[in-house]
Amino acid sequence: MQVEHHFADLSHYPKNSDTATSIDDVEWFAKNVGITNLDDPSVKIKTIIEDVNECELARQKARKEREAKAQDAFLDAMFNLSNGTAELRQKKDRTPALKVKKPQATKVAKEVAKPAKKVARVATVKKAPSSKHLAKARRDVLIADLTAGKMVKMVSKSKKSNTQKDYQKQRADLVYIKRNMDITLIRLNRLQTSESFFMIDSLERHEQVKLSGNLIGPDREPLINALRSGKLFEASNIIKGGKAGSASVANLADNHGMNIYSVIRGRDLVGWVMPIDVEVALTEEQKCAAKDTQ
Repeated sequence: MQVEHHFADLSHYPKNSDTATSIDDVEWFAKNVGITNLDDPSVKIKTIIEDVNECELARQKARKEREAKAQDAFLDAMFNLSNGTAELRQKKDRTPALKVKKPQATKVAKEVAKPAKKVARVATVKKAPSSKHLAKARRDVLIADLTAGKMVKMVSKSKKSNTQKDYQKQRADLVYIKRNMDITLIRLNRLQTSESFFMIDSLERHEQVKLSGNLIGPDREPLINALRSGKLFEASNIIKGGKAGSASVANLADNHGMNIYSVIRGRDLVGWVMPIDVEVALTEEQKCAAKDTQ
């Protein structure tokens, strides 16, 4: 049986789809809103601000102004704190209490003696000393020990009894003393124990005698006698330089038990000395650590 096929009519004329945009709508959008040229990124999109957008922009502008004002006030407060001119507590004017007039009584009331009011005891709270006062008190003790000719023991970072803060405090105090006092500080390093001490450079210098620095030969006895004199034997007296002298002095300290200290100013080796009758000053932390070890 032959079946007849049916085909829909074919039209070659252009038709508008349901999702197509008419040219009038495109021209209106380009005229009132604006179209970005993707080939030219420098061209900005044209936007139309309506009333709602203007209100939102005004609110955003006011918020930014408040934030900028608060930021300026915060920076001024931090600047005043760093200069020490900030007013930490500001008195506020309290709202005065309303005075209510009592109506006059027709009858005269008898006067009754009122009991004495108990005076409340105000607890006096002692303010904890500030960090500046603690640092000043610590420096006063350190300056007193140094001016008395004592050797102030250096706080070591490696020991468990000392903390990093103790080392930093002592270092800050020494830097303050160097900058604000007309004194020269030196560091004495004990060769036998590697302990370090600080003191004022008031050591008496040994006479300038040029030695080779060797422990073998005729310069051995003059070098030992110069160290035993209790005076500072300067490294400039060693002809072969500080390295040769340091090696010989370290040999005397290790093998012969001589209590020799190397004297250092800043990073420079000044010389060597065997101090006599010099008292060692310890900090409170070092005294507590010494008691624990006993």
